[in-house]
Amino acid sequence: MKIGFIATEIGLQKGGAYMGGNVNNVITVSQALAERGHDIIIITTTPRDTAPNPTANIDWATVYEYSPRFDHGTPGYFASFSAYATRTVAKLRQQNKLNVLTVHAGFPLWGLVGTAANILTDCPVIHVQYCPVDQISGESIYDYLNHPWFIRRYLSGADELVGISPIVSDSLRNLTNQDNIQTILPAINTDIYTPVPELGKAEVPTISYLGSLNEQKGLDLLVDAFVDIQEEFDCQLRLGLEVRSKESGSELAKRIEENPDIDVNGIVDDVPKFLAESHIFVAPFRTTMGPADYPLAALEAMSCGIPIVVTDVGGLKQLVMDSNGGVCIGEPSAKGISSTVSDLLKNPNKRSTIGLRAREYILQHCSESSVADQLEELLEEKL
Repeated sequence: MKIGFIATEIGLQKGGAYMGGNVNNVITVSQALAERGHDIIIITTTPRDTAPNPTANIDWATVYEYSPRFDHGTPGYFASFSAYATRTVAKLRQQNKLNVLTVHAGFPLWGLVGTAANILTDCPVIHVQYCPVDQISGESIYDYLNHPWFIRRYLSGADELVGISPIVSDSLRNLTNQDNIQTILPAINTDIYTPVPELGKAEVPTISYLGSLNEQKGLDLLVDAFVDIQEEFDCQLRLGLEVRSKESGSELAKRIEENPDIDVNGIVDDVPKFLAESHIFVAPFRTTMGPADYPLAALEAMSCGIPIVVTDVGGLKQLVMDSNGGVCIGEPSAKGISSTVSDLLKNPNKRSTIGLRAREYILQHCSESSVADQLEELLEEKL
């Protein structure tokens, strides 16, 4: 098959890492499909905080990279890339270089790209949705554009809708009244994200976090909790932050800098090692709107046999319930994080048991071969 992937910011950022759940999923799945003999095309935008030649190492695919003149998230950014992607799909279809298209997005508005491509080129389209479509952001313009009436039209050209978690699939099902919506979990390279022996872990108990300072990620709650945890335990908090987060002059950034037991790494170039050396991974999200409903870093930590501590937003509680690979604290709060992490630090056997369950769940449901099998079968059905 000649398979197209459309998603924004597929490429390396400064520090040499891919950032974002949909970005990493596209990278992992597209490479797995390429290894099975399929021709892969990726249509994307230049990442923010981009590394030099950000797509140079994607040697398994033909990459069409667009550099918008507009800021990320603005109407100009969306409109210009949508036009570029649609033109590129049309050209590839004329040249018989594209059989089927997949669109990967956290916001359903990007479904318009697939709908336009389907209408103009009759290309089969599968829309892969990364966060629930029924969440309210509190931002009037976004919530207006995210009205169910609009979303149904954004996605009207997709031949198939896929959710990357049961919660996302349910939100699509409720919105569209379609019963055949599949759930295909994000893909994890379980050969790379693998546990290390206890002797290979950090010398002091280590709590890890990957992400940004964005309020919705809840890092401020984790920092508050860590201060409380330090009163009882000699431990460290290890952060992997986006470049623009690390360089931020915000109050939270200053608090982090002032605490000698918080290790700030910037973008982590060896994420498997970073996670595997940890004892606990925390995803303190206030919402999963925008990021993937199943944060990829949490799945990667689980693959490394690390218990996760999550808040009850989006599909995080469901992930913990299905896997028994972590603890859900309920509503986002520093107190909840502190008490749960402290309990796990007191009980290494409990940590180990939960970590083993986490690893087993990822092997069964999120291995790159399993995810590639599911997507490959779905793509073949559309041809």
